[in-house]
Amino acid sequence: GQDVGLTPTSSNYTKGEVLKKINVSNGSGGLATPTLVDVNFDGVIDYAYAGDYGGGLYRFNLTSPNPNLWAATKIFQTANNQPITSAPAVFRNNVNKYTVIVGTGSEIYQEDLAAKNQQALYGIFDDLALKDHSAEVSTNDLLIQTLKTDTVSSTNGPIEIRKSSNNPIDEARHKGWQINLEATNGERI
Repeated sequence: GQDVGLTPTSSNYTKGEVLKKINVSNGSGGLATPTLVDVNFDGVIDYAYAGDYGGGLYRFNLTSPNPNLWAATKIFQTANNQPITSAPAVFRNNVNKYTVIVGTGSEIYQEDLAAKNQQALYGIFDDLALKDHSAEVSTNDLLIQTLKTDTVSSTNGPIEIRKSSNNPIDEARHKGWQINLEATNGERI
């Protein structure tokens, strides 16, 4: 148990004590490992991001020194409920502007080993400065990027690599991007 989200003046908690159980409404299958973000670099966690097995991506607001005010907001739902089973990568683009990247797919259950459902890599833009930053991003708001296989020369002979397209983001329209993985071979992240 970390003292996540506490201000230096609220040190009257015991290590390991549950400070607040944050319920994720309509969550599915349990949360994957969260990624913690300190937006103002004061050494105190302000937000956490995590996905669930049902493909929901959540932002946990831990900015209040009062744990009773901590809350979760769903910021994205993957296509066809593609499961998120690993921690998101979170990149700071600018003050209060982040890109939250999640990959989908699972190898948790026995039936996952034979699954061939198409999975994807998503980058969701999250602007914490917006008054209503609770709106959930839709897959229709995402710019589709594609992967292309190419052959390059190396000292050991030709090797195949994959390159992503670089379609330009329209900031007025796109709220992130999506790269679909191979649809037939069970490729997953």
